[in-house]
Amino acid sequence: MEKIFLSHTSIDKPIVRKFKKLLEVQSFDVWLDEDSILIGDSILKSIERGLLMTDYVLLFISRRALESPWVEKEITAAITLEIEKKDNLILPIVIDDIELPLFLKDKKYIKFNKNYKNCINEIISVIERNKKRLESSKIVSISTDLTLTFDKSGHRTTYLKNQVLKCVRGDYNFHTDGIIVDGKIENIEITKAKIVSIDVVDDKRTFIKSQFTKPLLKNETIERQLKCFLIDCFPESEEYWFIQKWHQSKKMKIIFDFSLERKPYSIDIFENEGTFERIITEEKKVSMEDNRIIYQFEIKATKYATRYVIRWNW
Repeated sequence: MEKIFLSHTSIDKPIVRKFKKLLEVQSFDVWLDEDSILIGDSILKSIERGLLMTDYVLLFISRRALESPWVEKEITAAITLEIEKKDNLILPIVIDDIELPLFLKDKKYIKFNKNYKNCINEIISVIERNKKRLESSKIVSISTDLTLTFDKSGHRTTYLKNQVLKCVRGDYNFHTDGIIVDGKIENIEITKAKIVSIDVVDDKRTFIKSQFTKPLLKNETIERQLKCFLIDCFPESEEYWFIQKWHQSKKMKIIFDFSLERKPYSIDIFENEGTFERIITEEKKVSMEDNRIIYQFEIKATKYATRYVIRWNW
């Protein structure tokens, strides 16, 4: 459970109280001065203790807040902690029509437009992305072999991922596999782990969280396999497969295996950075076997959050 510190000035208290209530509904542990500082407590020491124990500081920015000496102290302390932890700690929420001060200009902020639900969803999204990044920095993928085998109709695809993971710091117990497709995902099986949750977002992104039989300790490796079926996922004349690596890989092999009765006219792989795509066709190998055509893409040394798109035409 993440701990969230609410930094604000008293005039903005009604808005902040509403945020506290909504965050607690989402099971966050929220620190608010009026609830956390008891009569007789040192205000300064209580705030310092709250900041030291926090994972995130929600900084409510308004004209009055930037004039508050208490808010200034909290911002200074939070920036110091952010530098020490080498991580994003401060999440600014701008509640006035005001420009961010210079020391916060490099930070993306949330604009409060009286839509509490949207703001809470943005906060949750940031925390989930950061959690995923922190978890994935514990491991490297020694190898990933990903095979998509299409049936004669092209409507049923076997998805098979064989992976060797190595823990490089701390311990690693949970792993999340992301599959981005239209259509259905059925009969999910994972070796050496049990499935904890399957979350579908926007009817396209499916995140499968699994827990290892025993935690993976530093310098230990594990071989794992994920198998499932993709149903009615690639019906359009122009299709693509999107894959994003949330951890570093030493090597990755992607295989597309088609029946000759339903083969693509063209297929290529691209490295994706925002709106820019760079074709890397030199990584492609083509072979024929038992009335099937097989395209193999081999990529070495993928970086954190690298994205690849494989595009083809039926």
